[in-house]
Amino acid sequence: MVEELLAEDTLSPVIVAYNPQAVDYPIIPPFDPSQIHPEYPFPKDPHASMNGAYDLVRQALCALHPEGYGELDWNPLAGIVQPGDTVLIKPNLVDDALWDRGKITHPAVIRAVIDYAYLACGPAGRIIVGEGPWAVGVFDRLVVNTGIQQMVQHLAQAHGVPVVLEDLNKAAPKSTPLIDLEEISAFHGVNRHWYDAHRGELRPGGDPGIGSYRIAPTVLQADVVISVPKIKVHCSGGLTLNMKNMLGIIPSWDGYGDGRLKDCAHTSDVDLAMGARGEYLENDTIWRSMADLNRILLYADRTGVLQPERQRRYLSIVDGIAAGEASQYEPHPRPLGTVVIGFDPVTVDAVTARVAGFDQRRLRSVVNPASQGAYGLGPAHPAGIRLTLSGAGSLQEFCTQERVIVPETGVYSWQGQVEAHDFQPPLLSWRYDGQHQQLIVQADDPAGVAYVRLEYRRLGQPRVKALELYQGNSTSGEWVAPLPAPEQVEELRLLAMDELFNTSELLIHL
Repeated sequence: MVEELLAEDTLSPVIVAYNPQAVDYPIIPPFDPSQIHPEYPFPKDPHASMNGAYDLVRQALCALHPEGYGELDWNPLAGIVQPGDTVLIKPNLVDDALWDRGKITHPAVIRAVIDYAYLACGPAGRIIVGEGPWAVGVFDRLVVNTGIQQMVQHLAQAHGVPVVLEDLNKAAPKSTPLIDLEEISAFHGVNRHWYDAHRGELRPGGDPGIGSYRIAPTVLQADVVISVPKIKVHCSGGLTLNMKNMLGIIPSWDGYGDGRLKDCAHTSDVDLAMGARGEYLENDTIWRSMADLNRILLYADRTGVLQPERQRRYLSIVDGIAAGEASQYEPHPRPLGTVVIGFDPVTVDAVTARVAGFDQRRLRSVVNPASQGAYGLGPAHPAGIRLTLSGAGSLQEFCTQERVIVPETGVYSWQGQVEAHDFQPPLLSWRYDGQHQQLIVQADDPAGVAYVRLEYRRLGQPRVKALELYQGNSTSGEWVAPLPAPEQVEELRLLAMDELFNTSELLIHL
């Protein structure tokens, strides 16, 4: 019998690091770590305050790259960032108003990302902390008031780190390429009237227009992009994570005062018929702009031409230490104590939505781009994801019903529409059909069973096999896989995950 084993290297890896003690941030720049780790490249600051945010990023990076952890030469981003690379760190820095209440990526998280990017790119590299906030002038004020500018200047002047700040809104129009996705765009073939955030109509082939965008050239010149979004609610997208974060790569030359926000579609005539500004659950526009921008980020070459292969390496490090809940504009901080890391924007957003207590299947920015095959942004279904947890045995141990963040309630209430409701793992029972050499597993879960897998050893070698749904359905069905005679296998363990990332494990003895 030929074993059909699960090819785990085809799964998109996501790391979720959890520490219930890491729920706030230091307030004094340059946000040094509170203790000196072996790989830390700078002298200890005797005035450094507690920095649980830095430690939690390090914990997540350890789960991503455990080889050499605790040694002087541990370099967890070495597989992503190469010596001499230009690294763009793209946080979410929308505004400095209420910035310390969960509105932006916290500077302490950005500091940890800079340090580990520097370990990998070295002094010959270049690190750019770049963002294009919602309007002209916001960036310069924000980086001063949050301590980011002081932090970056300290690293550059005291330690020689090749790091700079860049306001992507200051990209020169003449050098900012227009990228037209044409049939690749998520808007292609959809016949509607499309509008920007201020109801200015956008047309196909415009400059900018539907499916065509001006993109800050710094983004296209980067070898690596590290997206560092904040978990926070959003009035038309549900959550602001990696997908929404890339609206910041569009320069905002005129700013809000001149009637322009970001030159991309936010609503359509269909959306506006359902709500005053399209800020509601069924908004069928904003996810399309998000998908287009993330495809440009990953697949456009330095001249802005889309290529079939990714043109820059990508990593997401999500600041979930404290989330912004209840309001996009006036958020309330909600401690979550998590950092999420992954290599695909949709995939990380799917897992992070569940970390926040949302049902990712209710977010169009997750589900719809994942269903588009060309120029992939990563899977959203748990069967395509390899989830690793640090600090907890399973996601449901700390992502409980009591920890669901409050959705947007200010501009438009999302309450009761996006929260997850199933926090229990699949129920499993099994039997072995010796006549046909089959393992048969009954799996039940109201959210739907995403997969059932079997881990075991055969001839001393580890194996992972995916079971197939044989009869019934994902909420209640029998899953089957061929299995050699009992004397040929050992250490059997069943693994099952539902569509909300709740997991079950069951040891079995044939």
